[in-house]
Amino acid sequence: MTGSQPLAPARPPHQATRGTVWLLVVCLALVVTSVPALAGPKRLGAAPRSFRMRAIGDSVTAGFGFLANGQEMSVLDLPFCIPPGAAPNDRCSSNSPDGPGAGGAVSWLPDYGLAGNVSWAAQAANTFGLSGTTAFQNRAVSGSTPANWAAGGYLHPTLEGVVGDDPDLTVMTLGANPLLSDFLEGSGALCAFTFSDARLRACLNRYIQGQRVGPLVQEVVEELLAAPRNHVVISLYHLAVPSVTLFSAHQIGILFDSFNTAITGAVQTTPGYGTRVFLISPPRFFVGRGPGTYVCPANGALVDGPSHQSTVSQDVLAANIFYSFCAGDDPWIISADTGIHPNRDGYAQFAAALESLVHSQGWLGGVGRTRR
Repeated sequence: MTGSQPLAPARPPHQATRGTVWLLVVCLALVVTSVPALAGPKRLGAAPRSFRMRAIGDSVTAGFGFLANGQEMSVLDLPFCIPPGAAPNDRCSSNSPDGPGAGGAVSWLPDYGLAGNVSWAAQAANTFGLSGTTAFQNRAVSGSTPANWAAGGYLHPTLEGVVGDDPDLTVMTLGANPLLSDFLEGSGALCAFTFSDARLRACLNRYIQGQRVGPLVQEVVEELLAAPRNHVVISLYHLAVPSVTLFSAHQIGILFDSFNTAITGAVQTTPGYGTRVFLISPPRFFVGRGPGTYVCPANGALVDGPSHQSTVSQDVLAANIFYSFCAGDDPWIISADTGIHPNRDGYAQFAAALESLVHSQGWLGGVGRTRR
């Protein structure tokens, strides 16, 4: 601009202000309409929330038979590992620091057995990528009964604590105690002397009904649903043929089927079944005897499959001359307790069933993701 050019007349102050205001209004409108969802949730204080998994129940979830270091107990430990009294303390279980002979109250490992990776709950949690006690806790107690966890039971405060944690997923096995000890060691063993399957089932069901297995399991599940995000998964029990029992292998199959039928009936009539409450089951723990459709390579017999029973139980089954037996080299059950509780490979079968359900339902939203 040179000195010979006239200056443009100055704009009145009020006109400059009006133009600036309109420009700001237009710009703000463009910004607001281009990012409409700048997040109402942030204004409400929403924050990422990690997936929380809890486990409760009995020895099949606690991982009985494994010590704090992840090692299997020995057969000599068994008399000192059997859950003591009416208030079991979870000794000799994969989620507990207490070994053979330990007394006192229930205690759990600082990481609830996650690093040991023995129990099916821990194996699944590791597969999900969970870490830390906010994300995972296994508070199952070996030897515990449905009555222990229901209102008035000594583990009911633990159940209330789980609900208070607001978990996304709670898993369990519950209902076999105290029935299993009744049938293997107590008066229920007399059911083995019935002379038909129908009479055997009737005898077993009298004990099951007497212990109120169905109603108490249902009560525990319903209380867990008080946690608004929670999904409850109950696993049925595996087939385990002990090496020391009055029952035949066939009768043992009916015994476990009776347990599982009672639990299934209770769970399926619980409000929320199929949406927040689910049943899973491990694959069959083959006995290695017939009838079945699997052709045993060793003897050509038609059996249910190569045996997954404990080594000690397979030895007893093989010694029975009255039926064909197909041995297996992949036991899924420990021998130290006479062949009842799963080993690490056995628990992996439970974990696989849980993992399949969780991924099919999309509860994790993808491994490692957080929910909002």
